[in-house]
Amino acid sequence: MLRELRTDPGIVAPLFFPLEHEAAVFLPLWAPLLLPVLVGTAKEVKRRRGKRKRERERERERKRKEEKLE
Repeated sequence: MLRELRTDPGIVAPLFFPLEHEAAVFLPLWAPLLLPVLVGTAKEVKRRRGKRKRERERERERKRKEEKLE
């Protein structure tokens, strides 16, 4: 009887789950964790780009002042 149960295809779990099923299961678990990380990363990238831009503008302004003094 045990051999019959082991080979019965109705008892074996499916090895493949459709993408829609996996998304429906895992998205509610991962979205609340990933959303703050992605938003924070985007804000940090934006802040660093702005900081670099301000530093370049200051350097250009400093060079302009030096050229005027010479």
